[in-house]
Amino acid sequence: MKKVFGFLCTLLLIQSVGLWAGGGQAKSDASGERTLTVAVGVEPQYLTNMGAQSSGDNDHVLFYNIYDTLVYRDAKGDIKPWLAESWTISPDGKQIAVTLRNDVYFHNGDKLTAEDIKFTYDNLKEKPLGISLLINYDYTEVVDATHLIIHMTNAFKPIMSSFASRIAIVLNKAYYEKVGNEGYTKAPIGTGAYKFVSWASGQITMERNENWWGGKAPFQKVVIKVIPEVNTQSIALESGDVDVVLAIPIENLERMRNTKISYEYTESNAMNFLQFNMSLSNWATNDLNFRKAVQYGIDKNAINQAVFSGKASLIDMYGSPMFTGKPKAGTYDTYSFDAARAKQYLTQSKYDGRQFNIVCQAGTPNQKVAEVIQGSLHNIGINVKVTAVDAATFFDTVRNTGDFDAEVVINTSSIMDMDTLSNYFFISRYDFKDMGHPHGARMDELIKLGRQQPDDAVRTEYFREFSNLLNADVNHVYILMDINTIAYRNDRVKGVNASAFKYYRFSEWSF
Repeated sequence: MKKVFGFLCTLLLIQSVGLWAGGGQAKSDASGERTLTVAVGVEPQYLTNMGAQSSGDNDHVLFYNIYDTLVYRDAKGDIKPWLAESWTISPDGKQIAVTLRNDVYFHNGDKLTAEDIKFTYDNLKEKPLGISLLINYDYTEVVDATHLIIHMTNAFKPIMSSFASRIAIVLNKAYYEKVGNEGYTKAPIGTGAYKFVSWASGQITMERNENWWGGKAPFQKVVIKVIPEVNTQSIALESGDVDVVLAIPIENLERMRNTKISYEYTESNAMNFLQFNMSLSNWATNDLNFRKAVQYGIDKNAINQAVFSGKASLIDMYGSPMFTGKPKAGTYDTYSFDAARAKQYLTQSKYDGRQFNIVCQAGTPNQKVAEVIQGSLHNIGINVKVTAVDAATFFDTVRNTGDFDAEVVINTSSIMDMDTLSNYFFISRYDFKDMGHPHGARMDELIKLGRQQPDDAVRTEYFREFSNLLNADVNHVYILMDINTIAYRNDRVKGVNASAFKYYRFSEWSF
């Protein structure tokens, strides 16, 4: 789905932005070294998988270049060897015997061994990211330096997807024990194709790992620039200040007209939805009819056209079509846009005209999604305020302050399974004493049953019931599958492809 295009802007517009005055960045510096400059809209948050909060796909741009994972998910979603040279899963699914590569070294020169794998996963299982993705993991048994056995409490069919995800980035045991998570975050050491150099506000620099087991990457240096504003991203690409931009909205890409710039897009594995603040102290939590009014009042087709030029797939339940354990269409309760019905529910609700505050991350497609939702709900009589904030403020708001009525969010699944529901709805995982989930206990039970059941058909029945309970409670409104885009200077970068999973490894590109 590659297209060639250019950005319709004048030289005056480009020069009006001081950052870009002086023209494009050269392909190489005075020493002949090649630098790849990549623009992102949202600054990454985490540099390890051991943090007090779970990481997100904004961190992928660092995770999959500084670190390596046990196995690798290719563009088709197939699991391939990576740090693990081979593996065998026992018939009952409770033991995974792994053989590691014998030629892998950390950036500080330490050789990777099975002890590093054991240290990483054994410590992760109680961390937020491990709870989310390292399902049914028990412990790792070290056989020798390159052989280990991963023990599971129960079989979990998509477990190898977990080991291909951000959960599985492997840390250096000796270094972590010396500096702790804070020290590791300030100066991370992985086995990946690129070494961390520095992180100043708005810019992250990495340099090539000359001893990477996969061979030397083509670019000696990679610079990640954080440019929140979409039009500024486009200008930076047009002027040559950056070589690649991740996640420009498709509507902006289609307006471009320059033969030196190309773009690709693909349907993501991530879901875009509106989630209510379900704390009992929030007024919307105590008004099911209001939530149903919102549910029926959102015009998903309008969102698709305005934000994704009609190219996204609308969804009526949680989960990507790629997910294992997902019920087939038509076998679960659902709903669709119905303005008349929305108005009826609004009349039956306690709504008194107050502002319905929707929070979202600024500079992302979510902001535009929220603005279209604002228009839809205005048409049925709801007064909506869109609060677009930076990533740090957004996460503080939804995780700590609770100063919002709903959030527009994209939930990325790393394990490609309906168990991803647990990331948002596994109530017993949190201290959610103030949360208004009428069916929370049964939802928890269904997730636990799904984790203990190896049979896909039985698991699907659990997730069907779970989905029906979510729709009954109207905890959130499903909207569409996200689209991942990537735009690049084709005169500077080759081999660039859009990834459904945002697994961008710069070692796979060239110039």
